Parts: sequence; C-alpha cells; structure tokens
Amino acid sequence: MGEQRQIQIYLPSGYTETEEKYPVLYVLDGQLFFNHAISLSNKFRQSKLAPEFIIVGINTGYPQRFVHFSDGKEKFIEFMKAELIPYLEGNFRTDDEKLLFGWEYAGSLGFHIMVNNRIAFDGYLLASPFPIWDQIDALDNISTINTMLYFTSIGPDEYSVYHGTDKLDSWLSGKKIDGLDWLYTELLNEEHHSTGFATLYHGLRNYFKYYPEFQ
Repeated sequence: MGEQRQIQIYLPSGYTETEEKYPVLYVLDGQLFFNHAISLSNKFRQSKLAPEFIIVGINTGYPQRFVHFSDGKEKFIEFMKAELIPYLEGNFRTDDEKLLFGWEYAGSLGFHIMVNNRIAFDGYLLASPFPIWDQIDALDNISTINTMLYFTSIGPDEYSVYHGTDKLDSWLSGKKIDGLDWLYTELLNEEHHSTGFATLYHGLRNYFKYYPEFQ
C-alpha cells in the first residue's frame, strides 16, 4: 500500500513450549479490538470452550480506515493476501485455519472478500457490516462457499446497517448455499459502537461450538 503498517501479534501461552500449530484470527481495526480478542481467547482457554489461537491485530487509524475498507479495498486485500498472511504463515506455527473479524466498514470488506473468494477464510465474523446492500446480489451466482458466516446488527434502530443485514438474512433464508454455515443475530441491547465486542464473543463461540464435544 506504499506505507508502513503496524500489526500486533498475540501468541498462545504455551506457544514456546510446544511444536503445536494454531489457528489464526485476523482482527481488522486492531487498535480497537485486539486486546478484547486476547481477553476472550484467555477466557475460552480457561473454560475449555475453544482451542488456543494466534491473534493478529491490523491497526488502521482514522480517517484512513474509511478509504482502505471501501474505495481502496483492493489494495488492502492485496496487502493481506501477498504480504501479511504469507508473513504470518512463514514465521509462526499456523495451521490451515483462518478467521477474519471486521466491524462496520471492515465488516463490509470482509463480506466482499467472502463473496468474491479473494482469500479463503474458514470463518467471517462481521459486526454491523456496512455497506453490503449492493454486494448481496452477487450471491445469486454462487452455489458453494465452504465457510462460516456470523453477522450482526442492533436491528431496525441501526437503520443504514440493518438495511443490508436484513436483506442478507432474507436472501440466505430463501436460498441454500452448499458449505455455508451462517447465523444472523440482532444484538438488541447493544449500540453501533459496541457491536464489535459482542460479535467477537458470540462469533467465536458459534465458530467453535463443537469444540467441547471434540474434547
């Protein structure tokens, strides 16, 4: 992208003591959500609700985030695909499992990545994704997506966001896409600026919902 980009990397507590490989959670807007993701990971580990995973926070300040996640999204995706992910996979013990979290415009970017198969993530956790309305019609040409999608809004009070998430919920309810495990949640007790925190928690719980049984 022609600039320096700060990232934050959290390694599981036992990383240096084993040769185990770990899933990776990529957190867009790491400056907002990186520490929250670490807290959740530690709590899930203590309660045996999820495996340990590497967390990557991608810091994107204001107002640049609005450009990088909208008009400049193709450059940002190329940065992730050609630089960031190869760096992680080449320098840390990662397995083949990747998750992507994004809030608001970053959620819209995540949806764009999924619909256009730009990067193969195993799960997308999208909080108040906006805008997505015009991207939903692209699903008409897709019959298979092997991934998990968890997306949220606060309902009709989040009008601009709800305009898209309600359409996506209706579309997915009316047509089956092979391989797609999806869930939409209206976070009625949240507000726009808090949906990211709740979505990370519920999205990770949903993605790892079978982990206790596998244990």
